[in-house]
Amino acid sequence: MHILFLAIQLFFARPAFEANEVSGIIISEETKLPIDKAYLYVVKGEEEAITDAKGIFRFTTWQDKPVKVFVSHNNYKSRVVTLNGVYRNLRIVLTKSQ
Repeated sequence: MHILFLAIQLFFARPAFEANEVSGIIISEETKLPIDKAYLYVVKGEEEAITDAKGIFRFTTWQDKPVKVFVSHNNYKSRVVTLNGVYRNLRIVLTKSQ
């Protein structure tokens, strides 16, 4: 009986953290054009992504909010973006390095 009760509890148990899809575009502040091959990673996790030729990125994170994402590119200043619940259709702007 105890095994059946435990099995039912495990079946209906919710995970402590839910997966969140993070997606968006990275653009240049100066040109307003997409940035190809920008690197993103979750500061307290293992999730990472690289933008495609259109500046688009997508990854899934299990981190609880706020989620801090480090964004970098060789030709631009790196920055950390804090996500507090909005995870999709992000628009991240990077400034050219001096």
